[in-house]
Order: sequence, then C-alpha cells, then structure tokens
Amino acid sequence: MKFIKIKNYFRIKIMKILFIINYNNKFNYLYYLNKNFKYLNKKINKIFNKINKINKINKINKINIINNINKNINKLNENFFLQYEDKEIIKYILFLKLKYNIFINFYDYLNFIIKIINYIKKNDKILLDIIKNYLVNWSINRINIIDLIVIKIAICEFIIFYNEINIKIIINEYKLIILIFSSKNNINFINGILNNILKSKNILFLYEKYKKTNKIK
Repeated sequence: MKFIKIKNYFRIKIMKILFIINYNNKFNYLYYLNKNFKYLNKKINKIFNKINKINKINKINKINIINNINKNINKLNENFFLQYEDKEIIKYILFLKLKYNIFINFYDYLNFIIKIINYIKKNDKILLDIIKNYLVNWSINRINIIDLIVIKIAICEFIIFYNEINIKIIINEYKLIILIFSSKNNINFINGILNNILKSKNILFLYEKYKKTNKIK
C-alpha cells in the first residue's frame, strides 16, 4: 500500500481548484471543499467503524488492517468527489487511526487551503511579476498552466508560512507533484525558478507585508 503525503493531498486540492478558477472565476470552491470534506469524513468514519468491529474479534495486525482498508476502499467508486488522491488519503488516515490511534481531521487543513487560494486570488499580478523577473530568455506565456499554478502555490506557501518551513523541503515536495501532474523535463526548470525566488528578498518583503495585514506575531 502506497500512501499519499497528507500535505501533498491538500496541495493537489489547491491545484485543482486554481485550475478550475482559471477558467471559471465564479466557481464556489468553499462550497466544493465543504461538500467534499463532509463526504470524505463520512466515508472514513463508516469504514473505520466496520474495520474496528472486525479487529475487535480478530487479532489486530498491519496486514489485516491493510487488507480490510483496501477491501472497503475498492467499493468507493460511486461518488464524483472520490478521486485517486481521495482514496489514498482515506487509506492513510484509516491506517493511522487503526494502527496508531492517531486522529486526523480534514477541517484542520481547510484553513491551509483557504489561506493559499485567497492569497493567490488577491495577489496574482504581484506573483506573476515576481515569476517574470526570474525567467531567463523565456516568456511567462510559455509556461503551461499546471506548472504556473505549482510555482504560485509554492511561493504563497513560503510567504504565508515563512518562519515554519524549509526552502529545500518545499521545493522537493513540489517536485513530487510536478512528476505526477506535469513532465520530468520541467522539474529542473521549475526547481531553478523556485530556488531563485524563495531565496530572494521579495519573499521576505511579502511575508512582512502579509504578517502586518494579518496581524501575525
């Protein structure tokens, strides 16, 4: 069983929402997220209760848990909201809950998604200008929409959570996402842009501005 990283799951959600907003500004992403997360929570709790009953009778072990999770996950094909990464995150959360008794609530991450999307919507022109400054012999119009969205999200995440995260970790996380949704050929290109932008004074300036606007200590 391969698990999707929790943070990457929510980054992918942000990517999909921004992709839709790019073509439809009226898309109600808050309604979508609320409905999506309610559905996922409902499914997680339903499967968790089922497997818990089985595990109370049988001896709990890793193989037994994984087999039971996979068996129930494979039945979840009936809803539009349940995509590949949704299934992977359900698997991961169920495994953590059953094996290690760790509780993870989707709504704890909802704020993370909203902060980044709102920042991009309000500061899109600023972000595009920053990206343009770090393009050598290349036009921003030549960057495909998925790569551009990934670059914007990475920049925003670094601005908003400036004191909490590491540049190398952020870049490596987004390289994994590029591998899934874009092309291997684009990794070095995006890596170079992000490295230069995230180390620049622009980011510190925008962080200080964000901090004052949002009254962060």
